[in-house]
Amino acid sequence: MTPELITKIIRGRVADDTYGPGTQLPSERTLSVEFGVPKWMVSRALQPLRDNGDLHSSGGRRGTWVPDPQSVVPLPRIKEIEQIEKVIRERLADGTYGPGTQLPSERTLSVEFGVPKWVVSRALQPLRDNGDLHSSGGRRGTRVPDPQSLVPLPRIKKIEQIVRSRIGDGTYAVRTWLPSLRHLAVEFGVTATSIRTALNPLHQEKLLASLRPLGTYVVDPRQPGVPPSGRASKTAAYVGQALRERLGDGVYPPGSRLPAIQELATEFDVELTTISKAIRPLRTEGLIVNGPGRSYIARPAPGPEARQGTLAATRTASAPGALPGQLLEGESCPPAVSGTALPAGTGPGEVTISTKNLEEERP
Repeated sequence: MTPELITKIIRGRVADDTYGPGTQLPSERTLSVEFGVPKWMVSRALQPLRDNGDLHSSGGRRGTWVPDPQSVVPLPRIKEIEQIEKVIRERLADGTYGPGTQLPSERTLSVEFGVPKWVVSRALQPLRDNGDLHSSGGRRGTRVPDPQSLVPLPRIKKIEQIVRSRIGDGTYAVRTWLPSLRHLAVEFGVTATSIRTALNPLHQEKLLASLRPLGTYVVDPRQPGVPPSGRASKTAAYVGQALRERLGDGVYPPGSRLPAIQELATEFDVELTTISKAIRPLRTEGLIVNGPGRSYIARPAPGPEARQGTLAATRTASAPGALPGQLLEGESCPPAVSGTALPAGTGPGEVTISTKNLEEERP
Protein backbone atom coordinates (compact mmCIF):
# COMPACT_ATOMS: atom_id res chain seq x y z
CA MET A 1 0.00 0.00 0.00
CA THR A 2 1.46 3.32 -1.12
CA PRO A 3 0.41 6.94 -0.39
CA GLU A 4 -0.59 7.32 -4.05
CA LEU A 5 -2.96 4.34 -3.84
CA ILE A 6 -4.51 5.64 -0.61
CA THR A 7 -5.00 9.04 -2.29
CA LYS A 8 -6.78 7.34 -5.18
CA ILE A 9 -9.07 5.38 -2.82
CA ILE A 10 -10.01 8.46 -0.77
CA ARG A 11 -10.63 10.50 -3.94
CA GLY A 12 -12.96 7.73 -5.15
CA ARG A 13 -14.87 7.76 -1.88
CA VAL A 14 -15.32 11.54 -2.15
CA ALA A 15 -16.50 11.16 -5.76
CA ASP A 16 -19.10 8.46 -4.99
CA ASP A 17 -20.32 10.32 -1.87
CA THR A 18 -19.07 7.71 0.57
CA TYR A 19 -17.63 10.83 2.14
CA GLY A 20 -20.32 13.34 1.14
CA PRO A 21 -20.13 17.16 1.22
CA GLY A 22 -19.82 18.48 4.75
CA THR A 23 -19.01 15.08 6.28
CA GLN A 24 -15.98 14.48 8.43
CA LEU A 25 -13.48 11.79 7.45
CA PRO A 26 -12.33 9.13 9.91
CA SER A 27 -9.23 10.20 11.81
CA GLU A 28 -5.82 9.58 10.28
CA ARG A 29 -5.18 6.97 12.98
CA THR A 30 -8.40 5.14 12.08
CA LEU A 31 -7.49 5.21 8.39
CA SER A 32 -3.98 3.98 9.16
CA VAL A 33 -5.51 0.93 10.89
CA GLU A 34 -7.89 0.36 7.97
CA PHE A 35 -5.13 0.46 5.35
CA GLY A 36 -2.50 -1.22 7.56
CA VAL A 37 0.04 1.59 7.17
CA PRO A 38 1.70 4.12 9.50
CA LYS A 39 -0.20 7.31 10.34
CA TRP A 40 2.35 9.50 8.54
CA MET A 41 1.61 7.67 5.27
CA VAL A 42 -2.10 8.49 5.55
CA SER A 43 -1.22 12.12 6.25
CA ARG A 44 0.96 12.22 3.16
CA ALA A 45 -1.80 10.62 1.07
CA LEU A 46 -4.36 13.22 2.19
CA GLN A 47 -2.10 16.21 1.55
CA PRO A 48 -2.69 16.43 -2.26
CA LEU A 49 -6.44 16.31 -1.64
CA ARG A 50 -6.13 19.17 0.86
CA ASP A 51 -3.97 21.18 -1.54
CA ASN A 52 -6.55 20.84 -4.32
CA GLY A 53 -9.44 21.75 -2.03
CA ASP A 54 -11.03 18.27 -2.23
CA LEU A 55 -10.61 18.05 1.54
CA HIS A 56 -10.40 20.71 4.21
CA SER A 57 -8.57 20.57 7.53
CA SER A 58 -8.47 23.24 10.19
CA GLY A 59 -5.65 21.58 12.12
CA GLY A 60 -5.60 20.49 15.73
CA ARG A 61 -8.21 17.91 16.73
CA ARG A 62 -10.99 19.18 14.47
CA GLY A 63 -10.14 16.64 11.83
CA THR A 64 -10.57 16.62 8.07
CA TRP A 65 -13.82 16.89 6.19
CA VAL A 66 -15.23 17.19 2.68
CA PRO A 67 -16.00 20.83 1.84
CA ASP A 68 -19.60 21.77 1.22
CA PRO A 69 -20.07 23.80 -2.00
CA GLN A 70 -22.95 25.65 -0.31
CA SER A 71 -20.72 26.77 2.55
CA VAL A 72 -20.01 30.47 2.84
CA VAL A 73 -16.50 29.74 4.18
CA PRO A 74 -13.87 30.34 1.44
CA LEU A 75 -11.88 27.17 0.81
CA PRO A 76 -8.09 27.52 0.32
CA ARG A 77 -6.75 26.12 -2.94
CA ILE A 78 -3.36 25.48 -4.39
CA LYS A 79 -3.43 28.92 -6.06
CA GLU A 80 -3.73 30.58 -2.66
CA ILE A 81 -0.65 28.70 -1.47
CA GLU A 82 1.27 29.90 -4.51
CA GLN A 83 0.02 33.47 -3.98
CA ILE A 84 1.14 33.53 -0.35
CA GLU A 85 4.54 32.14 -1.33
CA LYS A 86 4.83 34.90 -3.96
CA VAL A 87 3.97 37.62 -1.43
CA ILE A 88 6.55 36.32 1.06
CA ARG A 89 9.20 36.23 -1.68
CA GLU A 90 8.43 39.86 -2.56
CA ARG A 91 8.76 40.87 1.08
CA LEU A 92 12.13 39.13 1.27
CA ALA A 93 13.28 40.90 -1.90
CA ASP A 94 12.21 44.42 -0.87
CA GLY A 95 13.61 44.11 2.65
CA THR A 96 10.30 43.98 4.49
CA TYR A 97 11.70 40.83 6.05
CA GLY A 98 15.40 41.69 6.23
CA PRO A 99 18.35 39.36 6.93
CA GLY A 100 18.30 37.99 10.45
CA THR A 101 14.73 39.12 11.18
CA GLN A 102 12.01 36.81 12.42
CA LEU A 103 8.82 36.39 10.41
CA PRO A 104 5.41 36.73 12.02
CA SER A 105 4.12 33.42 13.32
CA GLU A 106 2.21 31.15 10.95
CA ARG A 107 -0.93 31.82 12.97
CA THR A 108 -0.47 35.59 12.55
CA LEU A 109 0.09 35.18 8.80
CA SER A 110 -2.96 32.92 8.54
CA VAL A 111 -5.09 35.69 10.06
CA GLU A 112 -3.54 38.25 7.67
CA PHE A 113 -4.23 36.17 4.56
CA GLY A 114 -7.54 34.78 5.82
CA VAL A 115 -6.57 31.13 5.41
CA PRO A 116 -5.97 28.18 7.76
CA LYS A 117 -2.57 27.88 9.39
CA TRP A 118 -1.62 24.78 7.37
CA VAL A 119 -1.95 26.78 4.13
CA VAL A 120 0.68 29.25 5.36
CA SER A 121 2.90 26.36 6.44
CA ARG A 122 2.68 24.83 2.98
CA ALA A 123 3.46 28.19 1.36
CA LEU A 124 6.58 28.67 3.48
CA GLN A 125 7.95 25.14 2.97
CA PRO A 126 9.56 25.76 -0.48
CA LEU A 127 11.25 28.86 0.94
CA ARG A 128 12.63 26.80 3.81
CA ASP A 129 13.79 24.04 1.47
CA ASN A 130 15.66 26.53 -0.73
CA GLY A 131 17.31 28.22 2.23
CA ASP A 132 15.44 31.52 1.78
CA LEU A 133 13.99 30.96 5.25
CA HIS A 134 15.28 29.02 8.20
CA SER A 135 13.20 27.33 10.89
CA SER A 136 14.69 25.70 13.97
CA GLY A 137 11.42 24.08 15.03
CA GLY A 138 9.51 24.39 18.26
CA ARG A 139 8.51 27.93 19.23
CA ARG A 140 11.58 29.67 17.88
CA GLY A 141 9.76 30.52 14.69
CA THR A 142 11.02 31.18 11.17
CA ARG A 143 13.85 33.57 10.37
CA VAL A 144 15.46 35.10 7.33
CA PRO A 145 19.05 33.79 7.17
CA ASP A 146 21.79 36.36 7.62
CA PRO A 147 24.55 36.13 4.93
CA GLN A 148 27.03 37.32 7.53
CA SER A 149 26.16 34.47 9.84
CA LEU A 150 28.97 32.10 10.75
CA VAL A 151 26.64 29.14 10.19
CA PRO A 152 26.05 28.63 6.43
CA LEU A 153 22.63 27.34 5.38
CA PRO A 154 23.08 24.75 2.61
CA ARG A 155 20.54 24.96 -0.16
CA ILE A 156 18.59 22.11 -1.68
CA LYS A 157 20.31 22.47 -5.06
CA LYS A 158 23.74 22.46 -3.43
CA ILE A 159 22.94 19.26 -1.52
CA GLU A 160 21.74 17.66 -4.72
CA GLN A 161 24.99 18.62 -6.50
CA ILE A 162 27.12 17.25 -3.65
CA VAL A 163 25.29 13.90 -3.62
CA ARG A 164 25.45 13.76 -7.42
CA SER A 165 29.21 14.35 -7.37
CA ARG A 166 29.68 11.66 -4.73
CA ILE A 167 27.86 9.21 -6.97
CA GLY A 168 30.03 10.27 -9.91
CA ASP A 169 33.37 9.92 -8.11
CA GLY A 170 32.44 6.61 -6.47
CA THR A 171 32.11 7.89 -2.90
CA TYR A 172 28.62 6.43 -3.14
CA ALA A 173 29.39 3.46 -5.37
CA VAL A 174 26.91 1.61 -7.54
CA ARG A 175 24.68 -0.80 -5.56
CA THR A 176 25.66 0.64 -2.19
CA TRP A 177 23.42 2.17 0.44
CA LEU A 178 23.45 5.89 1.08
CA PRO A 179 23.64 7.15 4.67
CA SER A 180 20.20 7.51 6.21
CA LEU A 181 18.20 10.69 5.74
CA ARG A 182 18.86 11.49 9.38
CA HIS A 183 22.63 11.21 8.96
CA LEU A 184 22.58 13.37 5.83
CA ALA A 185 20.36 15.91 7.58
CA VAL A 186 22.85 16.17 10.43
CA GLU A 187 25.76 16.47 7.97
CA PHE A 188 24.16 19.32 6.00
CA GLY A 189 22.39 20.95 8.91
CA VAL A 190 18.88 20.67 7.48
CA THR A 191 15.78 18.62 8.07
CA ALA A 192 15.20 15.12 6.73
CA THR A 193 12.42 16.58 4.58
CA SER A 194 14.94 18.89 2.91
CA ILE A 195 17.23 15.93 2.20
CA ARG A 196 14.32 14.01 0.69
CA THR A 197 13.53 17.02 -1.53
CA ALA A 198 17.17 17.29 -2.62
CA LEU A 199 17.27 13.61 -3.58
CA ASN A 200 14.02 13.69 -5.57
CA PRO A 201 15.68 14.70 -8.90
CA LEU A 202 18.18 11.85 -8.49
CA HIS A 203 15.29 9.44 -7.96
CA GLN A 204 13.56 10.76 -11.06
CA GLU A 205 16.75 10.25 -13.09
CA LYS A 206 16.95 6.65 -11.79
CA LEU A 207 20.31 7.35 -10.16
CA LEU A 208 18.83 6.50 -6.76
CA ALA A 209 16.08 4.17 -5.59
CA SER A 210 14.52 3.58 -2.20
CA LEU A 211 13.45 0.37 -0.53
CA ARG A 212 11.52 0.74 2.68
CA PRO A 213 12.50 0.32 5.42
CA LEU A 214 16.07 -0.41 4.34
CA GLY A 215 16.86 3.00 2.84
CA THR A 216 18.13 4.58 -0.38
CA TYR A 217 20.75 3.05 -2.68
CA VAL A 218 22.69 3.90 -5.84
CA VAL A 219 21.12 2.17 -8.84
CA ASP A 220 23.20 -0.15 -11.02
CA PRO A 221 22.24 0.66 -14.67
CA ARG A 222 22.82 -2.98 -15.61
CA GLN A 223 20.54 -4.26 -12.84
CA PRO A 224 18.24 -1.34 -11.99
CA GLY A 225 15.81 -3.40 -9.97
CA VAL A 226 18.37 -5.18 -7.79
CA PRO A 227 19.11 -3.52 -4.41
CA PRO A 228 22.36 -4.04 -2.49
CA SER A 229 22.58 -6.98 -0.13
CA GLY A 230 23.62 -7.25 3.48
CA ARG A 231 21.41 -4.72 5.18
CA ALA A 232 19.36 -6.91 7.47
CA SER A 233 20.44 -4.57 10.28
CA LYS A 234 18.11 -1.94 8.81
CA THR A 235 14.92 -3.86 9.61
CA ALA A 236 12.79 -3.43 12.71
CA ALA A 237 13.07 -7.20 13.37
CA TYR A 238 16.86 -6.99 13.52
CA VAL A 239 16.85 -3.92 15.79
CA GLY A 240 14.24 -5.52 18.05
CA GLN A 241 16.30 -8.69 18.38
CA ALA A 242 19.42 -6.66 19.20
CA LEU A 243 17.55 -4.77 21.94
CA ARG A 244 16.09 -8.03 23.26
CA GLU A 245 19.59 -9.51 23.56
CA ARG A 246 20.87 -6.42 25.34
CA LEU A 247 18.04 -6.69 27.86
CA GLY A 248 18.82 -10.36 28.42
CA ASP A 249 22.60 -9.86 28.68
CA GLY A 250 22.30 -7.03 31.18
CA VAL A 251 23.58 -4.34 28.85
CA TYR A 252 20.38 -2.57 29.87
CA PRO A 253 20.05 -3.65 33.54
CA PRO A 254 16.58 -3.97 35.08
CA GLY A 255 15.22 -0.56 35.96
CA SER A 256 17.70 1.33 33.79
CA ARG A 257 16.67 3.83 31.16
CA LEU A 258 17.21 2.84 27.54
CA PRO A 259 18.86 5.29 25.14
CA ALA A 260 16.48 7.76 23.52
CA ILE A 261 14.93 6.64 20.24
CA GLN A 262 16.90 9.37 18.47
CA GLU A 263 20.14 7.89 19.83
CA LEU A 264 19.11 4.37 18.80
CA ALA A 265 18.17 5.62 15.33
CA THR A 266 21.64 7.14 14.96
CA GLU A 267 23.36 4.02 16.30
CA PHE A 268 21.54 1.62 13.97
CA ASP A 269 21.46 4.16 11.12
CA VAL A 270 17.70 3.82 10.66
CA GLU A 271 14.64 6.07 10.75
CA LEU A 272 12.69 6.79 13.94
CA THR A 273 9.75 4.75 12.67
CA THR A 274 11.97 1.65 12.49
CA ILE A 275 12.97 2.09 16.14
CA SER A 276 9.33 2.55 17.15
CA LYS A 277 8.35 -0.67 15.35
CA ALA A 278 11.24 -2.52 17.01
CA ILE A 279 10.24 -1.35 20.49
CA ARG A 280 6.53 -2.11 20.13
CA PRO A 281 6.72 -5.92 20.68
CA LEU A 282 9.14 -5.44 23.60
CA ARG A 283 6.55 -3.24 25.30
CA THR A 284 3.79 -5.75 24.54
CA GLU A 285 5.84 -8.52 26.17
CA GLY A 286 6.57 -6.35 29.18
CA LEU A 287 10.34 -6.38 28.66
CA ILE A 288 10.34 -2.58 28.74
CA VAL A 289 7.91 -0.06 30.20
CA ASN A 290 7.22 3.60 29.60
CA GLY A 291 9.41 6.00 31.52
CA PRO A 292 9.26 9.76 32.13
CA GLY A 293 8.54 11.77 29.01
CA ARG A 294 9.09 9.60 25.96
CA SER A 295 11.76 7.39 27.50
CA TYR A 296 11.67 3.62 28.03
CA ILE A 297 12.78 1.67 31.10
CA ALA A 298 14.02 -1.92 31.20
CA ARG A 299 11.53 -3.98 33.20
CA PRO A 300 12.44 -3.52 36.87
CA ALA A 301 13.52 -6.62 38.79
CA PRO A 302 10.78 -8.01 41.11
CA GLY A 303 11.02 -6.90 44.71
CA PRO A 304 11.97 -9.24 47.60
CA GLU A 305 8.35 -9.95 48.49
CA ALA A 306 7.44 -10.83 44.90
CA ARG A 307 10.48 -13.09 44.58
CA GLN A 308 9.70 -14.86 47.87
CA GLY A 309 6.09 -15.41 46.89
CA THR A 310 7.09 -16.79 43.48
CA LEU A 311 9.68 -19.09 45.04
CA ALA A 312 7.26 -20.43 47.62
CA ALA A 313 4.55 -20.98 45.05
CA THR A 314 6.71 -22.82 42.54
CA ARG A 315 9.34 -24.58 44.68
CA THR A 316 9.37 -28.34 44.76
CA ALA A 317 10.97 -29.91 47.81
CA SER A 318 14.16 -31.73 46.90
CA ALA A 319 15.27 -33.07 50.29
CA PRO A 320 15.53 -36.88 50.56
CA GLY A 321 12.17 -38.38 51.38
CA ALA A 322 10.30 -35.09 50.95
CA LEU A 323 6.96 -35.14 49.19
CA PRO A 324 6.12 -32.69 46.40
CA GLY A 325 4.82 -29.45 47.92
CA GLN A 326 6.05 -30.40 51.42
CA LEU A 327 7.59 -27.50 53.39
CA LEU A 328 11.16 -27.98 54.47
CA GLU A 329 12.49 -27.13 57.90
CA GLY A 330 12.76 -23.37 58.33
CA GLU A 331 10.59 -22.62 55.28
CA SER A 332 7.48 -20.48 55.74
CA CYS A 333 4.17 -21.31 54.21
CA PRO A 334 3.14 -19.14 51.25
CA PRO A 335 -0.10 -17.22 51.58
CA ALA A 336 -3.24 -18.91 50.35
CA VAL A 337 -4.11 -18.33 46.72
CA SER A 338 -6.80 -15.70 46.30
CA GLY A 339 -10.18 -17.29 45.81
CA THR A 340 -9.24 -20.65 47.45
CA ALA A 341 -11.55 -21.65 50.26
CA LEU A 342 -9.92 -22.76 53.52
CA PRO A 343 -11.24 -25.74 55.46
CA ALA A 344 -13.56 -24.92 58.34
CA GLY A 345 -11.68 -23.88 61.44
CA THR A 346 -8.48 -23.05 59.56
CA GLY A 347 -7.08 -19.53 59.84
CA PRO A 348 -4.83 -17.70 57.43
CA GLY A 349 -1.25 -18.97 57.52
CA GLU A 350 -2.19 -22.33 59.12
CA VAL A 351 -1.20 -25.53 57.34
CA THR A 352 -3.65 -28.37 56.70
CA ILE A 353 -2.33 -31.75 55.59
CA SER A 354 -4.44 -34.46 54.02
CA THR A 355 -3.36 -37.94 55.08
CA LYS A 356 -5.51 -39.76 52.54
CA ASN A 357 -2.77 -40.24 49.97
CA LEU A 358 -0.25 -41.14 52.67
CA GLU A 359 -2.50 -43.91 53.95
CA GLU A 360 -3.00 -45.29 50.43
CA GLU A 361 0.75 -45.39 49.70
CA ARG A 362 1.74 -46.85 53.10
CA PRO A 363 2.70 -50.55 52.69
